[in-house]
Amino acid sequence: MTDLVQIYDRDHVRVIRMNRPGKKNAASLELAWGVIEAIRGAAQEDNVWIIGLTGVGDAFCAGLDLTPEEDQEKFIPMSDQDRYLDDLGWVSRFYLTLKEECDKPVVGGINGVAVGAGLALAMATDIRIMATSARFLAGYPRIG
Repeated sequence: MTDLVQIYDRDHVRVIRMNRPGKKNAASLELAWGVIEAIRGAAQEDNVWIIGLTGVGDAFCAGLDLTPEEDQEKFIPMSDQDRYLDDLGWVSRFYLTLKEECDKPVVGGINGVAVGAGLALAMATDIRIMATSARFLAGYPRIG
């Protein structure tokens, strides 16, 4: 599992924390895949009854990370996980894994901003508990 996703158990609760505080937990391909794998893992474990999803730092998820990679080539063949995320339409649908692959209740700990894909991820949780600093923003209209 990637360092971008922290996972720990407390009794029958699996806590999944998105760990990109320097980017306000913006969803990179690696972070999105890490969240999907963590949810899948929790869904398959009988000892896990509830899943908690939150972000590290002062943000839940600032949406899709649109920053280009410095070493990114113009064309990179898709790996199996890239192909899977592409099949999900990951930019707009990676959060639906919560509903498609997990029948356990997911509680969103909204500890700060939830923008764009982060808003969609927050809305995909079954229950949302919000900090007083939490803010929701669609974000899509601002990028066109």
